[in-house]
Amino acid sequence: MLPARLALRADGKASEQPVPAQPEKRAAPKRIDKPIQRGPLEQGVDRLRQALQAAEELLPRTRGQHHKRLSDTIKRARSRLSAFDAAQVKGTPYLDWLGSRADTPSRHARLLVKAIKAVEPYASHPVPISEPPKTSPSTPPPVNVGSARCESRADTSGSDSSEDSAAEQAAEQFDVLVNQFKEAQRALDVDRAESIYRMANPIYRLQLSPAPQNQKHRIVGEMRTWVGEQQPNRSSALLKRCRRLIHRMREEKDAMSADVLSALMAEAEDLSKRVTLSDTEQEALTRARQHLQALRDAEKTTPSGDLPHSEPGAEGRLSREQVFQMASAVRAVLEQTARGQALTTWGELRRRLGESVLPHLHPDDQGEVLVAVELDTPADEPLLSSLIVVGGGEIHPLCRNVAFSLGRDVPLSDVALRSEWAVDVLRLRALWKHR
Repeated sequence: MLPARLALRADGKASEQPVPAQPEKRAAPKRIDKPIQRGPLEQGVDRLRQALQAAEELLPRTRGQHHKRLSDTIKRARSRLSAFDAAQVKGTPYLDWLGSRADTPSRHARLLVKAIKAVEPYASHPVPISEPPKTSPSTPPPVNVGSARCESRADTSGSDSSEDSAAEQAAEQFDVLVNQFKEAQRALDVDRAESIYRMANPIYRLQLSPAPQNQKHRIVGEMRTWVGEQQPNRSSALLKRCRRLIHRMREEKDAMSADVLSALMAEAEDLSKRVTLSDTEQEALTRARQHLQALRDAEKTTPSGDLPHSEPGAEGRLSREQVFQMASAVRAVLEQTARGQALTTWGELRRRLGESVLPHLHPDDQGEVLVAVELDTPADEPLLSSLIVVGGGEIHPLCRNVAFSLGRDVPLSDVALRSEWAVDVLRLRALWKHR
């Protein structure tokens, strides 16, 4: 018997089982190869590889400190790139770059480009390098190394000839700078000499060939030594003070008394032992010393009794009698000022004493009058002339000379002198408050 579900055809045979209708299959979409998205790490590694290639092509064309700088940067970049490659080979994630922004491949690429730009002007064959531009993540940013590759394939003979020509020009420029340095050295122009040395030293170290470098090694050493020896004196307050004293003695020695000139000379000679003076300044100091000795000799050959006390000095200067008369009047006013716990000025002294007693005086005559004022001052008490000030209560310029002429200890520093003067004023007020 036939199964019930089968039907007979017209010829009496069983019909085939009907096949259910199948849904139409849609054609699978064609695959489109999309570029692999590259993250910041991969982009940084690409930039680092390209910058490293450019740097390695430039390195053989550098010398000296520029060669060292580029070489050190390449070593650090290569170490970072090796760590990345090792992580890729092992199949482990490269996480070093997440630890610090200062150690990412991108930063090493930027450091390499920066080093290339800095070294390029000093290379025998400059290689134009530009910062890798920021591009889309799909394409690694290119580094401009085409010209470097072209130059690496250049003719060796042409390169050698251009290097020889550049070395000859550098040697000529170095010789010109040496001559200019010698001129500045003779003129004692330390600033100009140092500027010339700073221009000549890079040429010697980076542009001269080995043979000229050996020949000019001693010259560069002498230039460096001379500039170094002059360096401590350039901004020294002691040197400036010594030069002012020498200038004053040279310009005013004929109008100075022997005591004033002696005070200035003693201070200048003491300072000259602590600073380095030029030959011209040493000669000026020697001439001032000779002039002082001549004045001392003249005083010895002319007894004081042969000159009348009322006879004025040379060029209208005060006689000894006039000096002591003015000193007596000035001391009386200064004692009143000390009792009143006050200060005074030279103009105020003239106003109180009158023009007939204290006329307008030459600065050297003022110094002699103040020295005479202090002849009665005990050695353990401050000088009454310390109460004379200038301007807004500042120490009088003659304070140092007066104290030195009287054999008092005088500080070399202006700051120390002013501090000691302020203490003396306080002591005077305390001493004379009840006198």
